[in-house]
Formats: sequence, structure tokens, C-alpha cells
Amino acid sequence: MLDMLFEAASQTLLAFGRNNLGGRLGFLSNSAYLEPGPPGSFPYPLCCAGGVLDNGAWITKRSRNPYLFPVKALSRVFRGKFIALLEHARRTDRLIYPGQAEMFAAPEGFVRLVRALRSQEWVVYSKAPFAGAEQVLDYLGRYTHRVAISNNRILHADDRSSPSATGNRRNNVRKEMTLQAKEFIRRFLLHVLPQGFMRIPFFRVPRQRIKSRV
Repeated sequence: MLDMLFEAASQTLLAFGRNNLGGRLGFLSNSAYLEPGPPGSFPYPLCCAGGVLDNGAWITKRSRNPYLFPVKALSRVFRGKFIALLEHARRTDRLIYPGQAEMFAAPEGFVRLVRALRSQEWVVYSKAPFAGAEQVLDYLGRYTHRVAISNNRILHADDRSSPSATGNRRNNVRKEMTLQAKEFIRRFLLHVLPQGFMRIPFFRVPRQRIKSRV
């Protein structure tokens, strides 16, 4: 699922770079674990940032549109790319169906899943662009070598009491949280990458001849 998340995002952004900007787009992406939301939610948001064409030009925001690409169109194309990858994984027997997902193992169950995914509007959350490439690298660079929680945020821990830690920072104010040791370890281990998944992956897109718009 994580592989498909990265692949669908990269395919979408590269397609918009070709069609909307007339070039090969460069971007950075990373994923971090969040506590699961409602049942069925996927707790791995993918953050992408960039805007560099293959000629090295940094794309800045336009005066009337604060976003690099139309958000609604971006969301629908991403939905199509992800569902196509999901269907391909199904055909090539790359999916497993643990727990509640067992209902999708049968052909009719998988068809219902895909129909439900297509019937809903997907939302790719977009923010106004950064001031430049330096801010993009600074923002994403904070996440490449971070651990789940740093030592200076663990306030107290012993054999009898629960660890106390600070978290949920908002407006530069940290809120203290106390957890049972077992729950603390559970949350920490959720940040361990799945087997075979690289912490800092990269890939090269084959160079193609792309005609620039006049």
C-alpha cells in the first residue's frame, strides 16, 4: 500500500508537469505515521513538495492561482492512478486481506470496494507554495532523519510509573502526555518501517523528449 501511495503520487505529479507546465517535474516526497483515525483510514500521509522543471527553472506561484496545479483535477487524477495500481496489484496477487479486509478477497467484494472508491470525491490537500526551493528543502529535511520521539521530550520513566512525554505542539506550546509503558512502546514501534521499505527512497525517471508549449 505504501509503494502504491508513492507511485500514484509520482505518476500524478509527473503527468501534471508534462501537461500543465510542458516539462519534467522534480519534487520531493516523504511519509510519516499518524495515529489511525476512523475505521478504515490509512495513517500514512504522503507529503510532496517541489516545482522544478528539467531545465532547472524553479516554478513560482501565479498571481491569480496560489497553487501549482488545480486541486480538484489533481485529486481526481490521483484517485484514478491509485485505483489502477490497486487493481493491478489484485491481478498480480500482491494483495493480502487480513482482518476486516477479508471481505475484499472474493471477486464480488473487491468489485464493491473499487466501486465505492470511485464513487467518492478524493481530496489532495494542497497548501500555498513556499517562498523558494530553500524553504522546501528545510521543511522536508526535518523529517528525513527524525525518530519517533527524541530523548529530550521524554520527561520521566521508571519501572513502576508511566512514561511522560511532551507532544501535540501548537502555537509553540507543548502539551504533556502520560502513557502506560506498553502503550508507549506500541506507539514507538508503529514508526518502524515495514520490511523492505526504504527510509529515504529515490528513483530516476527515464529521460524523454518533451515538446515545450509555445
